[in-house]
Amino acid sequence: FSVDDNPVNQMVVENILKPLGYVVTIAMDGPEALEKITSRGYLPDLMLLDLMMPGMSGIEVAQNLRETYHTTELPIIMVSAKSQEETVVEGLKAGCNDYVCKPFNRHELLARIETQIQLKDLWNQKIDSMKSQLLLKKMLPDNIISRLKEGDQCIAQQHDAVTILFSDVVSYTSMTASISTERLITLLNQMFSAFDSLCDDFE
Repeated sequence: FSVDDNPVNQMVVENILKPLGYVVTIAMDGPEALEKITSRGYLPDLMLLDLMMPGMSGIEVAQNLRETYHTTELPIIMVSAKSQEETVVEGLKAGCNDYVCKPFNRHELLARIETQIQLKDLWNQKIDSMKSQLLLKKMLPDNIISRLKEGDQCIAQQHDAVTILFSDVVSYTSMTASISTERLITLLNQMFSAFDSLCDDFE
């Protein structure tokens, strides 16, 4: 996603990125960029954001976006002809992930874009791994999860003595026909949780 009020700069960005397979969406000012981000229903992989634009500066756009989207959700690389240290610091403080000076050095721009996308992908992988771990914890005991992580393909266990409980839920069929799916799942979850708790209490 490229945000810049200069059509020539937009053309340069497209000429660098499109031949490599990137899909480039452009916005010519801050308000247009914010409108496109909020209306499209999904976030772009990355935003190139010009610092100096009429009406709404890149700093203001970045600050606005950071109120809603974390740096790992929407990486922002600020681009500007200004290279003074205080300007770079201001851009980073506004929530930008990186800063590139104009005129573009093609290789530097590509390297910075690829780095931010890789960092975003790594973060998403970590989040997915955490979600999978939480899901496993809901279904399997900790000792079984540990054995799976260690590469144990057989998680079957032998028990010398077991107790099996068969429990009938009275009027279950008629109840399921009269309540919503969400309510049914909630009730079943409460029952199973109660049994789990009793099993823990009485071993």
